[in-house]
Parts: sequence; C-alpha cells; structure tokens
Amino acid sequence: MLHKQLHSNPVAAALLCQDGQVVRSIDGGSGWTNASRVAGAVALAWNSPELGWLLDTGGDLCPGLQALRTVDGGVTWQEGGCVGTSQQAASSGRPALDFADPQNGMALVGTETFVTADGGVTWQAA
Repeated sequence: MLHKQLHSNPVAAALLCQDGQVVRSIDGGSGWTNASRVAGAVALAWNSPELGWLLDTGGDLCPGLQALRTVDGGVTWQEGGCVGTSQQAASSGRPALDFADPQNGMALVGTETFVTADGGVTWQAA
C-alpha cells in the first residue's frame, strides 16, 4: 500500500510506502529518490521540499504514536511529541496527519483529533 502526501508546490512531492520508505521528487514526479526508511511510519505530511513530518509507531518514549520531523527532505528525522494513547493508535486503522504551515498541524488517531502549534513538539487533544 502506498500513502501519498503532496506539497502545494507542483514540483515537490513525497510518498510514504507501507514498509516505511519515504521517497521524494523535486522535479514534478519525473524522478524519485529514496530519502529514508522509518519502519514504524504510518502517516506523512509534507510542507515544503525540505520540511515534513511522520507519525511513527516505533518510538519507545510514547504510549501511542510519536511525531518525527525532517528539515532535510527526509534524510534524517528528529523526535517530536507524543500523539494519542496506545489504545487509540491500535484502533485507529490508518492515522492521518496534515500541517497547514511549519507550526500548525493536526493528527487523527482513532476517533480523536490532536493539534500542534509548535511544529509537532507538543500535541493536545482538540
């Protein structure tokens, strides 16, 4: 299964594959490169050619999902805040993630919506 998140710039795009592989294009989809693999990645949001976020099930620090942020096009990821509980993460099917700008984002985990106003460092139930 392939999960897609397109940036509003028509030449930049990123895709999240089921195995956690993040691939990106900076030429309108003519060429694709592997950026990185995050084994527990379940949702992807992309805001610019270099800035994106993932929700990850593999973090040991969070009871639910952990937000990860990249500022280098998905080559490396920095840990962000915890999103939801383990029960919400287990029952969510496929979580959803979206960012309106570099600071303000939303995540849907189970039936709960979470918001961030600091780029994914902290998350609160909406």
